[in-house]
Amino acid sequence: MAGFYAQTDNLAALNKLIKNHQLDEAESYYQQNKAALDKVGATKKLLAKLSQELNDHYADGAPAITAKLQPLAQGIPDATAWAGIKVALQQGRALVDAYDKIGLLHDPAYRSAAIDELNRMLESSHARLMEGMSQSFAQYSQDTPDFFDRYPVAADAEKRSVIIEEHRAVWLNRLAALDQDKALVLIKAYAPLLRSE
Repeated sequence: MAGFYAQTDNLAALNKLIKNHQLDEAESYYQQNKAALDKVGATKKLLAKLSQELNDHYADGAPAITAKLQPLAQGIPDATAWAGIKVALQQGRALVDAYDKIGLLHDPAYRSAAIDELNRMLESSHARLMEGMSQSFAQYSQDTPDFFDRYPVAADAEKRSVIIEEHRAVWLNRLAALDQDKALVLIKAYAPLLRSE
């Protein structure tokens, strides 16, 4: 009989946390008392309510971020849109990371479809941007040295070197056409990435 009272006490405590909108505490309490709470049939109803509240809170921004990344499906936009894309990627990753820290929301029954869609969009956007980095570099105004800083995803030194090498002839021709000050800025930024022949 003592086990029954402990289970109902646990259920009442969980219910109180949810009613008081102490969502993170409620989820943590559930995880700590999962074995006992899962034996009580009424727990599923409370978990459905808790997961809905958690999803309303944590997944709220997912559709808007997904919408900001949607244009990447048609190709990589010009450099004027990169800052917005970079911010959307960072916000999306932060949102998914925070969401994934909530144990209850790992259960497919409680998981937000909007978060899963955002995660897929983040992965496909990152892959598309990595694949298109070389072409974007070729189209970028190469008389400014900030391509790798402005581009929405980061590239390691090896990838940067490969891209510079792919466009060596064009880059050197453009460099020759610049005035000395601009040329020196570009040489300082990109020349260390050129491989010696």
